[in-house]
Amino acid sequence: MGYLNDLPDELKLLIVEAIQNSAKTEKQGRQTLLNLSGTCSRTRSFLAPILFDRVTVRNGSKFAASVIALANSQFGQYVKNLRFERSLDPNNYTRGGEDYFDRDPIFPTPVNFILSNLHKHFPNLDTLEIRFEILITDNSRENQAFREDRIDGLRLMERVYEALCKNKHHRLKTLRLLGVPPVDLAIFSSKEFHDFLKHIKSFYIGLGMDPSSLSSGPELSTYLAMYSWSDENFCSKLPSLFLNHIPSATQLRISTSQARRFVFRRFHWNSHAQSHERNVLPPWDVVHLPKLKSVHFDGIIICKKLLDFLNAHKDRLERIAFGDCMAVDDIKEGWIETWGDIFKVLASAEASPLRDLQISSMESSVARIPRTPPDHYDTYVETAGSPGGLRGFAYSGGRREHHGLKSHSAIYAGDLQWHSALRDIIKRNKIRAK
Repeated sequence: MGYLNDLPDELKLLIVEAIQNSAKTEKQGRQTLLNLSGTCSRTRSFLAPILFDRVTVRNGSKFAASVIALANSQFGQYVKNLRFERSLDPNNYTRGGEDYFDRDPIFPTPVNFILSNLHKHFPNLDTLEIRFEILITDNSRENQAFREDRIDGLRLMERVYEALCKNKHHRLKTLRLLGVPPVDLAIFSSKEFHDFLKHIKSFYIGLGMDPSSLSSGPELSTYLAMYSWSDENFCSKLPSLFLNHIPSATQLRISTSQARRFVFRRFHWNSHAQSHERNVLPPWDVVHLPKLKSVHFDGIIICKKLLDFLNAHKDRLERIAFGDCMAVDDIKEGWIETWGDIFKVLASAEASPLRDLQISSMESSVARIPRTPPDHYDTYVETAGSPGGLRGFAYSGGRREHHGLKSHSAIYAGDLQWHSALRDIIKRNKIRAK
């Protein structure tokens, strides 16, 4: 009879991978491996680098104590991924001087100690994720409680980033900032923060909360009403606060709810403030990342400045992804950019290294849109999902007959032509890479 420990390491790793892939969730897979590690010391030793590759820190002393214990153990060397998550409970944290000796301060000293000395605790750490969730409240909740939580959250965020900036010579490769609220904190404009960013190779910033994770009722309405304009103004500052300070970045991912907010306002409020929408789009054209090879956009709107950004980086980009992005169908308001314009820019590179293009569209209302004469901007085919219809690209309705739709899939003249040309380039590049 053979034993698991007698197998070659390569085969054992394949078994571990199969266990992880067969589990319904990542948590279940890790729990199975944890149970397996308890069978004997050799198995535990083999699985340790996998089981202890990540750790989560929250802003509470009891959380910090367990993290410090891990750092001081033989397993601390295996931690490569550290995640900080906000934990704000008004029953557990101090406001002002109230019950100071009975409650944790909002940012305990042990947590500050961990975040200020990342590699002292975890010498092989290469990935840092900072996650903040914004409280969403409806009319059934106390507005005062919401305001207090928001103030506490922003104060905590400032303290967290101040602590991180004390890591003067960090060796982090990946930085993920998730749930970033649309607030221009002073720390974001500081030299210390920009110095912290300059050696990051993979940068991911997610602004606010993804509206797709909210219900379609009061929660969604409240979020879009409260954060709409401030979110957009913050988006316009992305280059000055973040993107122009990551010169080492080879991978960039940006996630916003801008496209969904645009659709929401057009559909529910019949908003005509589209000139304003164009003015607060991120100034992608001023962003220059000399080492960028991969970019992933979530929830953004196709615009001229985005075309300029892609044009400036097309000779180096190997992978591009668009998730829930859309173009706007309203020529009268100056929205003339199409998906075909995106593909044309990318296909025009002299020696494009592009090997991967992914596009996942927003959920669209399905309708049949009749073909019209082949005007450059007025050629439609059946929308995605219609019987026998071609799959189109995401557009938000404007002045035409489908004005009442939230969004739709369509194909304009040039969309398929340049998409096909770009796919041919990708196919050739993949063949060369083999």
